[in-house]
This record gives sequence, structure tokens and C-alpha cells, in this order.
Amino acid sequence: MKPSEMSAPEKGSRASMALRVALALAAIGALVWLGRRAGDQVPRFAAWVDSLGFWAPAAFFAGYVLATVAFVPGSLLTLAAGAVFGLWKGTALVFAAAT
Repeated sequence: MKPSEMSAPEKGSRASMALRVALALAAIGALVWLGRRAGDQVPRFAAWVDSLGFWAPAAFFAGYVLATVAFVPGSLLTLAAGAVFGLWKGTALVFAAAT
């Protein structure tokens, strides 16, 4: 069908779909960009969590969940968990937070 033969609702629905796709791509791009920038903050986050004492596991758990949503590389946080909490406790925290 030629563009001149399309009815007004068909043209509007294509424009609406194109706008939705563009907005979705922009949102994904923004999350990836912010996640990469936040990845630079992982050592600072690990030091802060380590300073919390008793509340450190809960803070790490919450931070890991939020960072995963923001596309921060999970491998960096996993390594930080091992460094801050030790192998077994860090593994358990990462496993629980990633699930």
C-alpha cells in the first residue's frame, strides 16, 4: 500500500509506534550509560558497605539489587562482595541478591 493510499489512523498508528520504539531505545541507552558510569563507583560503595558493620549485608543486598536494575556490571559487585564479606558469606549474599 502506498503512503498516499493510507488512511489517517494507519499513519497515526505508525507514528505512534515509531515514537514508542524511539522512547524505549532512549530509555535503554540511558540506563546502560548510567550503569557504566555507576560501575566506577563500585570501590567506593564497597568501602561504604564495609564501614556499616552489622548493617553491611543488608546494605550490600539492597545496593546489589539496585545496581543490577541500573545495568552496573555484576562481576564488579560480586568481586566486591568477596573482598568485603569473604568467600562464603559474599557468595551467599550475591546469590540471594541476584535471585
